[in-house]
Amino acid sequence: MFQTVCFDFDSTLTSIEGIDVSADFLQVPGIEEITNKAMNGEISTREAFEKRIEAIAPTRKQLCYLAEIYKSNLLPGVRDLFKVLKFLDKKLIIVSGGFQEAVEPSGIELGADEICALQLDFGEGGRGRLFESLLSERDGKPRLLKSPGRLSGTSVFIGDGVTDYETRHVVDKMIPFFGVVERPFVGESGLEAYGGENLLGLLALILSDVEWDKIALEFPKVTRRAADAALQ
Repeated sequence: MFQTVCFDFDSTLTSIEGIDVSADFLQVPGIEEITNKAMNGEISTREAFEKRIEAIAPTRKQLCYLAEIYKSNLLPGVRDLFKVLKFLDKKLIIVSGGFQEAVEPSGIELGADEICALQLDFGEGGRGRLFESLLSERDGKPRLLKSPGRLSGTSVFIGDGVTDYETRHVVDKMIPFFGVVERPFVGESGLEAYGGENLLGLLALILSDVEWDKIALEFPKVTRRAADAALQ
């Protein structure tokens, strides 16, 4: 049904918000409140990024730790979901407002074709500072996806935040995800959303009948779990 499948990362493929976890580890107060305001559309995305990154100023070593925390908090079904989509020869893209060095190891392990996230400049003192990036803007994700050659054929985007919702104008289908946290926009959007605990349930929303039959033959156990997850 869709040739390109795009995912947000934090609170979509993983159960955590990496910036919030970093703030907890470094004992920086107030970061989660800024995150929620940005994800709910109460403050600008750029303002939120600048405030959070300035407060946290992570080092490369800290991002390596965060990368491992991400891996240990991937949601149920993520690995099988990517395995099935790769079998069906989908182009898989992760588009994240997280830090590239922390998100990338999970994306590579899952087999994503592209991993787009925030790049940091580790200059004087080795503390990360934000590069100019499309992903630090509210409309950054749709603008990034509009880059020539990025989306192949029909496309779908799955994510939990307002910045993900903005992609609805450039993809063929946007699926709000609320399996970790339900943002106000989910109910207001009128879009078909998914909030199951197991991400395999997404297959019912993004595969055609022919594709479903193919994976039923190749991955019968995974397909049964996907059907069960979709019905929950």
